[in-house]
Amino acid sequence: MNHEVSYDELANLVILRVLGKLTEDDIIELSWDNERYNENYSLILDLSQATAMLDKKTRQRLRYETQTNPPSRTAIILSNSGFRVIVNLLMKISAKTEETKFFETEEEARRWLKKEVKVSHGS
Repeated sequence: MNHEVSYDELANLVILRVLGKLTEDDIIELSWDNERYNENYSLILDLSQATAMLDKKTRQRLRYETQTNPPSRTAIILSNSGFRVIVNLLMKISAKTEETKFFETEEEARRWLKKEVKVSHGS
């Protein structure tokens, strides 16, 4: 498969690194673990090693598989400005854009997610 996935239980954080092109089969495999994630989990989607954008079938599968337990916040790691424009357009069509931000490194993404968790718990 063209991905690596890990789950940080302490941070309630799923990290998905796309290596090459993410396919519908990758999403189906990832969905087997979706139920183990706690509610209000955060997602780091690392596209820094992606070689192609998601095709329509893969995007539809991703949307379908995350409907029952979607991430509360998503940090996308992406340095390629061309990919960023495309991902931004896709998010506007199908996602909560106010709960999604772009970053160039995982450290920046984790800081944002940690800050957001602290703010939401302090309310």
